[in-house]
Amino acid sequence: TNEQSERHPSIETRVCLIGSAINNEKLIKQLKCVKLIEVLVVEIVKPIKGSKPKYRHKVLNMELNIPYLTSTDGMEYAEEDDPYYETVFIMDDFDGKIFDTLKSTDNRILGAPVIGTIVATNEPLPYTSRPLYCTCMQGLNLCFTNFKTKEHLAHLVTLCHYMGACIRKDMSSKDYLVTNTLHGPKYRVAVSLGTAVMKEEWIHRCWAARHRDEPCKATDDEFLVPCKSKPFEGCTLSFLGFSDHEKSHMEEQTRDQGGLVADAGDLSCTHLVVEESTVTSLPFQPQGKLYIVVQEWFWGSIQIEAKAAESMYIFERVEYPARMTRSSTTSSLLGKTSFSRKRSRLREETLAKLAQETNGENSRQLPPLKRQSTDTSACIPDSMLDMSCSTTTSVLSPQTPDNVFKREQTSSPAAIVTARYQVAMELLQTEKNYVGILHTILNLFKKPLDAPNQAGGPILASEDVKAIFGSLPEIELVHQNMSKDLQNVMQQWNDTTCIGQIVLKYAEEIGRCYPPFVNFFESSVETITRCESRSSRFHAFLKINHAKRECGRQTLAELLINPVQRVPRIILLLQDIKKHTERENSDHPDISNIQSSIDALKKVMTYINEDKRKTESQKQIFDIVYEVEGCPPTIVSSHRQFVARAEMIVVDDNLCNKGDHISLFVFSDCIEVAKRRRGMKSQSMKSPNVHARPPSAIRCLKHIKLMSLSHIKKVVNINDSEDCQNAISLFCRTPTDTQDWLYTFKNDAANVGKSRLLRLLSKHRANTMCKAIDDNFICSVNSHELDVCTVDLGSTLGRAVRAAKKSSRKLTRAFSFSRTPRRVVQRAVGNMLSPSQQRPPIGLSRADSTTS
Repeated sequence: TNEQSERHPSIETRVCLIGSAINNEKLIKQLKCVKLIEVLVVEIVKPIKGSKPKYRHKVLNMELNIPYLTSTDGMEYAEEDDPYYETVFIMDDFDGKIFDTLKSTDNRILGAPVIGTIVATNEPLPYTSRPLYCTCMQGLNLCFTNFKTKEHLAHLVTLCHYMGACIRKDMSSKDYLVTNTLHGPKYRVAVSLGTAVMKEEWIHRCWAARHRDEPCKATDDEFLVPCKSKPFEGCTLSFLGFSDHEKSHMEEQTRDQGGLVADAGDLSCTHLVVEESTVTSLPFQPQGKLYIVVQEWFWGSIQIEAKAAESMYIFERVEYPARMTRSSTTSSLLGKTSFSRKRSRLREETLAKLAQETNGENSRQLPPLKRQSTDTSACIPDSMLDMSCSTTTSVLSPQTPDNVFKREQTSSPAAIVTARYQVAMELLQTEKNYVGILHTILNLFKKPLDAPNQAGGPILASEDVKAIFGSLPEIELVHQNMSKDLQNVMQQWNDTTCIGQIVLKYAEEIGRCYPPFVNFFESSVETITRCESRSSRFHAFLKINHAKRECGRQTLAELLINPVQRVPRIILLLQDIKKHTERENSDHPDISNIQSSIDALKKVMTYINEDKRKTESQKQIFDIVYEVEGCPPTIVSSHRQFVARAEMIVVDDNLCNKGDHISLFVFSDCIEVAKRRRGMKSQSMKSPNVHARPPSAIRCLKHIKLMSLSHIKKVVNINDSEDCQNAISLFCRTPTDTQDWLYTFKNDAANVGKSRLLRLLSKHRANTMCKAIDDNFICSVNSHELDVCTVDLGSTLGRAVRAAKKSSRKLTRAFSFSRTPRRVVQRAVGNMLSPSQQRPPIGLSRADSTTS
């Protein structure tokens, strides 16, 4: 190769402790662990013939072989002119005469915290041309602006150098701007680049943390968040034209963003925020340097987390100059004003405009109304003077928008606008409006949130954006295509035109893209609410867009409900078209197409509703798993659906202790039995998805048993009596059990009554066993036959007896050597008995116990 290098003779690097660092035992212990040091090496690259030699600088890691030295002031090593040694001085503090002297001799000086950091991170002793006390800002590029005195700025720059920062004159998007006032060219550049703007306090906080034992960085949240400049710091804002509620909300946001609030017209006010839709002129004369801006400046500043440029949002005041005309002067002299004629003309023009808009895009424009005046040539526009004076009366006829203004050449019979055509036009117009709403949602809200280079970083996480908008892009594409096809049909309208086949063409695509959005619409609204409450930037983003004309003063949640309502509206319009088609021509070929379209869309709605019900059921199952401690994860299954929840009280001791409050979660193929934990209040009678989830550390219920409906052989309806009310029993036997079990409960829920619970169990048990109906599944017995009594469950004496039994049971277990539960012993004895010796509970025959 042409490049060959020659290195200077190797230079040994030694470390010297200065002053109080000599007695710092912690520092000495850490210094012994340092094995590598960064050194600057200059290489001489051999030049090509005829060229000059080149020099190349490199920082290499070298072993630190020489033991550390000690000195009171280090001058004997600082002034030593030895080409074979380089000395690195380590000090406890960068202050005093010794430090100033060593600094003036251009020696390498490090602070004690640097040694602790490199030992913790296992890095070599760093090379630096400036004194380095700590590495809190190492690798950061800073830029300063708007500091009044050079001494103050020099002090801040020195502290940043001591912490390892690099100071730049020009900024990039990865730099940090340090300023105390939010103005100037550098601030505007920082805002445009998305550069973080920090207060002077940031530097002082980092310098105050230089002695920490654990390494810290200036980019940690504890330093960055509280010291980041807020948009309205140093500004005093007032508001004009807003409602009391909105004004109070904006004042609160102003204080949260570092600003002050004053009344409109106050001399201390720096910015007047105006509601441009309600304010046309100011009630006072502005004095001093007052920025009069629209509300988009306010919310835009919060969104980008910086003060936006006021010049882009200046409020343009509407002036009404008093222009004197001949007619107005004459009216004034006659004692009459021209307001009445102006209002009359305005009313007529408004009515003409409304009539034109009502007739839609395909209707002819009404000729402009001429204003009666003594000087008509001065009042009528040139375009009106050029119009033909034909007296041919125009009628509304179905034509294309491109041809609506073409004047008929010869008089011809007027086309009759039928009711069927009007409803078809309504379908087309509503479809266009709907596509416009989808376009607004996607372009005004979703597109900016998906933008890769957002000022200040992403407003929302990508998963939140996906949760909010879902399949809206696919929905918009389907309706765009359907709207174009409807437009083409309406342009060529005649008596045989068919509408139904167009809707039928897109029914399958509608059924594919709508369910994912409709099923999770509530989740989308919840995501919007949650993100808006947590992120002031997203709240400001919504406020900016809500105020725009495209939104029509509707919120994002209100706009998102349109897709939920669109398919039912199309069905209603198709039914209306079918009705008018049958009236005009009972043999019209479009009747069958429209009916097929209606049936297809109703099928889509049924599928959406069924899918939504399944989705909600799955969410309820997840809520149950979250609420019940120890709930088997196998309960979550795609084929399983949640049916009902019933609050019960245990009447016997077969499942758990008598008197315990339990919850029966009835599913389509099983029952989850969960016991209420002590000290926990019941989740009332609501379904699992209604109440909020409890904290992860607190779960109200504890898993007891998961029973398959196929293992329930009988449901016993215990007839009500004086001693027994609202009691039922489940007669169960699993394939692994050698005996039958009878679990008796008292219904304690108002939302799921006893009769309804019996019907639900019978229905879903029959479905599980693949039976159309199971009449023998429910049997009725009297309470005395099963020796069931529910009177003592709620009495004080009953609770005392049960508490005593529990205490006795605990005491027996505490002094038991084997500690074998009684239930286990009973089951072991039962297994020893032959099946013929085992009896079913009283009131049930053996045939019932073997019924599958």
